[in-house]
Amino acid sequence: MTENIKEIKSINRKSVFVIDCDKKSKNDVIESKTSKLISQCEENKIYCWVTKRRSIENYIPKDVLEKVLNIKPDTLNISQYDDVIEKLKDRKASCRERV
Repeated sequence: MTENIKEIKSINRKSVFVIDCDKKSKNDVIESKTSKLISQCEENKIYCWVTKRRSIENYIPKDVLEKVLNIKPDTLNISQYDDVIEKLKDRKASCRERV
């Protein structure tokens, strides 16, 4: 992995990593592979942002998801640690069908 990070930096010295924390609750610990990636970024002076929420999808506002997916307003219950895609599948909604 270190070699890949060095290669990325050689391609674009202003690279940034956005890393999902993948935590299922506030008290979960970040996986070791994620911690290693963070360390490698730091060693190579590459900025990385680890999401506080489970994944980048958890930053999409609920009202936007409801509107785009034609879901009744204020009925989508997604927390910052939920798997958004799984929650939408549970509602029989698929992001791919709407694109």
